[in-house]
Amino acid sequence: MGSSVSVVKKRTDKSIAFDQKVAYLKLTPFFQYLTSDAVGEFAKCFPKSLSCPPGKNIELESHRIYIVCEGEVDLSTSYPEAGTKVEAKGYLCRKRQGDIVNLYQTKKDIERQMSSKKKKLRMLTEEVITVSSGDTKMLLLCADMDALDKFNKAHPALSKPIHA
Repeated sequence: MGSSVSVVKKRTDKSIAFDQKVAYLKLTPFFQYLTSDAVGEFAKCFPKSLSCPPGKNIELESHRIYIVCEGEVDLSTSYPEAGTKVEAKGYLCRKRQGDIVNLYQTKKDIERQMSSKKKKLRMLTEEVITVSSGDTKMLLLCADMDALDKFNKAHPALSKPIHA
């Protein structure tokens, strides 16, 4: 039921210039809440990047946050079809430039949205499958979760829920 995972080249902070990182972060929903100083601090929370050509499976860490900088990422899942030995695949969404990818939250959303009739299937849902899609290479910024936690503690107003 699993999928084969291509090796994805991990790049370090040196591969993406700081100014380019800030430019990518300006495309995210986070940007509207950050001051110019905070954007710079926030950019330092993303020391790594992942890159791969289109059509390749990408192995992402489930508790890490990624930001799509270039290309697109398709998210899908597979689960056993009730009453058969056939695996069903479910397309979830496509993430584009500026979008945030967090597999842990995506899996929780899947489990919550499955109907109560499919309670057993909810328990059997496999990991989320991520594939680089589109016509161009995919580039993701990868968060250092410890650095992100320190950033949140240094900027508590940014961590509060937004009320309409």
